[in-house]
Order: sequence, then structure tokens, then C-alpha cells
Amino acid sequence: FVYNDSELRIMEDDILRAAELESDNLVLGLLTEDNHIDVEGIEQLLPSTQGLPLVFHMAFDQIPLADQKEAIDQLVDLGFVRILTHGSSENNDIFENVDHLKELVDYADGRIEIMIGGGVTADNYQELIEKTGAQAAHGTKIC
Repeated sequence: FVYNDSELRIMEDDILRAAELESDNLVLGLLTEDNHIDVEGIEQLLPSTQGLPLVFHMAFDQIPLADQKEAIDQLVDLGFVRILTHGSSENNDIFENVDHLKELVDYADGRIEIMIGGGVTADNYQELIEKTGAQAAHGTKIC
């Protein structure tokens, strides 16, 4: 999720094309080498987004847990409307992350939507929504 200048220019072109095609949302996931939000890289891409709603990729899970609240604030300030997260960088059962996911949802407090993902299924999404307070879920064959 760490990109150089030439990759960012390619992303700008791709984003412009997505806007031309009237995409519903744009999903971005840019991090610094130390796994924090790449604010500078995102700011470089913002003009090309042409106001499309921005979703932050599950790259969010690579951010150290202690820094995720600050990351939420940064993403809100950058204009993101949603974060897709598993609640952990580990490839574990999402139910092991329920407490942290609830903490993120509570901290976001409606300023940005927390969408839970990674291990969400038609059989468990309702329970996960209830336990975390998340507004949305992304998973396999939910509908």
C-alpha cells in the first residue's frame, strides 16, 4: 500500500477514468512505509476524484491499533465517507475483533462509516452488526 510518484500518476489517470464512467465510489488504500495514512499521497489524488465518495481500503488494518483513532480523524479530514476494516491485521476470525471494531465505530461517531469485512458471511453479518454497531458489512454472498 506504499506507492511512488509514478504509481500515483497512474492512479490519478485511473481515478479520472472511474469518474468518467460515473463510478459510485472510489476505494483508496495509501500508507506510508511505517503503516500510517499517506496524507500527502491522498492529497495528490484528491483533485482527480471529482467529488466521488471515498472509501479507505482494508489497508486500514495495517495501521498500528494505537494509531487507528488518529487515522480515522485524518480520513474524516480528507473527506472519506467509509472505512473497510477487519479490525486486525491478523488473518483471524472476525469475532475475535468485535471489541476493537466496536471501539472504532464508537470513536467514529457517525463522522465516517465503519464497514466491517473479512470473514463476514450471510450467516454471521447480522450478529456482527449488532455486536459492533457498524453501519455496514462487506462479505461473501450476504444478500
